[in-house]
Amino acid sequence: MSDTTPNLDNTVDHQEYTQASPVSAPAVAPVTATTPSPLANFDVKRLVGLLTNPFSSTKLHSATEWIYSAISSAVGVLGFFFFVWALRKEIGAGDVGGVNDISDLFSGLANAIRSVSSPFYMPFGFVTPGKFLVLSVLSLAAIIAALTLIGNWVGGRKRAWLENATVFGGTQLLFGACYIVAGVIAFINFELATVIGVAIAVFSLLILALQALELHEVGVERRFSFLYMSVGGYAIAMYILYKIFT
Repeated sequence: MSDTTPNLDNTVDHQEYTQASPVSAPAVAPVTATTPSPLANFDVKRLVGLLTNPFSSTKLHSATEWIYSAISSAVGVLGFFFFVWALRKEIGAGDVGGVNDISDLFSGLANAIRSVSSPFYMPFGFVTPGKFLVLSVLSLAAIIAALTLIGNWVGGRKRAWLENATVFGGTQLLFGACYIVAGVIAFINFELATVIGVAIAVFSLLILALQALELHEVGVERRFSFLYMSVGGYAIAMYILYKIFT
């Protein structure tokens, strides 16, 4: 008769080996979140929308769509630079409001007329276009700072700096294009171009102020104080910057 009694020592050793040697799970590399490139989902239609309707910049997300605002701001700055360059070219050519025709008869009087023929002659005549390029960048930064500071102070809703910069910068695509058109008109009619330039500047400021009122949810009773403090602060800042650069 064979011995069928199990070997208890071997059984115990096998159980101890199984418990002491668990199967380890393979190591998994930690997953790191990567920020998508702003150009990954670039859509030209968004720029077209900003060109046709500056108020659509309020829909831009500062974290992922700031590239549209950056492009719009660059076009605005370069458009203003071209506008100033065109005005200076016409001033340098002496063909301002038909001055060349007058100078054929009254050369001395023509020089005096040239110096006062446009209210824009003083700033455009004594500041180089390169300085105006810097001034236009600082001007945009100054209006964003003024609207954000006063809006966060008197408004019902506070906004982050980057958020406001994205929205306000997105409005400049249209005005940059308008400045380019005004610069082309300057070669045809200097005075008309200067009037258009003023209208563009005023309209741009109006759009920015209306956007700020909406973004910061400024109440009706505080809108007047918001406007005169923000626009007044911007005007003072630009006066100081102009004095520094001239």
